[in-house]
Amino acid sequence: LHNKHILIEKPITSAVKEAEELIKITKEKNKIMMVDHTFEYEEGINKIKEIVESKILGDIHYIRAEWLNLGLLQPDVSVVWDLATHIISIIGYVFDMKPLSLSANANAYIRKDIPEVANINIKFPLEITNYIIISWLEPKKTRKITIVGNKKLLVYDLTNEEEKIKIYDKGVDLSEDIDNLNQFRINYRYGDVYSPNIKNIEPLKNMCLHFIDCIINNKNPRSDGKSGLNVVKVLEAIDESLKNNGKEIFLEHD
Repeated sequence: LHNKHILIEKPITSAVKEAEELIKITKEKNKIMMVDHTFEYEEGINKIKEIVESKILGDIHYIRAEWLNLGLLQPDVSVVWDLATHIISIIGYVFDMKPLSLSANANAYIRKDIPEVANINIKFPLEITNYIIISWLEPKKTRKITIVGNKKLLVYDLTNEEEKIKIYDKGVDLSEDIDNLNQFRINYRYGDVYSPNIKNIEPLKNMCLHFIDCIINNKNPRSDGKSGLNVVKVLEAIDESLKNNGKEIFLEHD
């Protein structure tokens, strides 16, 4: 409202309507609005996007994400709005896909009304499912994403400073059994493990430099208002599923 460019913490708002209103104001004022989806500026995540787009992994079967740690319990939001936000923005950025539907369940062990643990299943086009587990009650900090393709497998581990990404030439496939044409043989493939080199650049630095570049050159940010809106849409749908005992919620997109 005061003609300022803005950089907003994640999630962009606490409701879809608020995000839509912010986007409208931004357009009217002709200003840059960017959301701090920090992991979209992490070099390992950028490398994963490059690998996925190169089709090295083949057709993607599913994605599994684990975002776990002990605390910090937030006083005003559940573990979903705190930790799942990161995973939702990462998967949306890496795969450039919008979810079709989702279902979720959660439990509150410390405080009855604010869940500390949640399981979320998000369905994407091409029959890709993202299985997510998040928790504030785990003894060990875990930041891991596994991508299972029909050619190779990828594991991203943010806590492993030396080998954040490992690509496994492993998998399972079927071949026709020549001795019995009506049967198929299961083949297990055990190949090499490869870890690409990842530049050691602070994601927050990357993000701030990108924000400045967008202001100077009037560019649309990678994590713009629409990106923030898409994440909040998913978060609201997760809450709706939780309120309805894990009911599958279908998402609508413009």
